[in-house]
Amino acid sequence: MTQATSHSTPHGVRDAVISCIDYRFRPIISKWIAEHLGDQADLIAVAGAAKTLNDAASCDYIESLIKIARDLHGVTTIHLLNHMDCGAYGGSTQHASERAEQHFHAEQCTLAAEKLSHCFPGVTVRRYIVDFTGVHPVEAEEKALA
Repeated sequence: MTQATSHSTPHGVRDAVISCIDYRFRPIISKWIAEHLGDQADLIAVAGAAKTLNDAASCDYIESLIKIARDLHGVTTIHLLNHMDCGAYGGSTQHASERAEQHFHAEQCTLAAEKLSHCFPGVTVRRYIVDFTGVHPVEAEEKALA
């Protein structure tokens, strides 16, 4: 079996979404994908989303999935979605406030995005925090927290 190289296929897509497996946020994330990505994206769901990239024990696995998405489908943009009250991180009770939790997830997404940018040069990484009201760009959260 030969390794695929980066190319566009008839079923190729530009975007990949990395999100958590938490079912509570699936309708919100699915709606966001439909509205913002035209329902055309590779989906990678792993417990904790960014946590998987920031954890040495699981990083290789998720990087292999991203490599497949890039090589087989031509993915050039990764949307990294962490969510509030994530059990993989211990839930909301691990944080002193909602603002502290938002800041924590923004930091986790930033660390993971830096790693992705290093491992996959030329791929754009966008960071988001998901709550029960929707999907919010980390940049907006960072401005609100400043």
